[in-house]
Amino acid sequence: MLSNCSFETDRLVVGNWELTDRNIRETAAIVLAHVSEESRKYLPESLASIRTVNDAVAWLKQQQVEKTVVLLADQKPSWATVAVLIASEQFNSEGAKLYIGYLVLPSRHGNGFATELVQGFIKWTVGLTKVSSIVAGVDSSNSVSVSVLKKSGFVPMESESSSTNYVMYEFELV
Repeated sequence: MLSNCSFETDRLVVGNWELTDRNIRETAAIVLAHVSEESRKYLPESLASIRTVNDAVAWLKQQQVEKTVVLLADQKPSWATVAVLIASEQFNSEGAKLYIGYLVLPSRHGNGFATELVQGFIKWTVGLTKVSSIVAGVDSSNSVSVSVLKKSGFVPMESESSSTNYVMYEFELV
């Protein structure tokens, strides 16, 4: 399902870039450019620890093993990659839950790309009959990302543990 994900918004063209041995280093460099020192404190350890292109190559290969899709969002008309959307799917009796995370190029922060990317992904999922919800996790101190999710219609999920600053948000489709 996610391997076919592609959509356009007013300013973005988003698609799954099929990783090959030939382009994985180029994709890794793009991912590395999106992991800023400021964002590291909010990211899961697997992303926060990316410091070199080789680290990013290893991370991308692990995403392939885990069947996680890495989507690149290019800004029109420059076609420069301004954001990365990371998505995976988990199936249960109610259908599929999609899990997402996103990174915006530091030089593009504050321009609404994260909101546009998340809302474009939601619109793409509306046509998928087997998807029950979209889930995104965020560090509760990352007020910008919390705002993106709330603005996009996500609501906090009940937490089983209050020992972490990480909060899960959900957008229900059914």
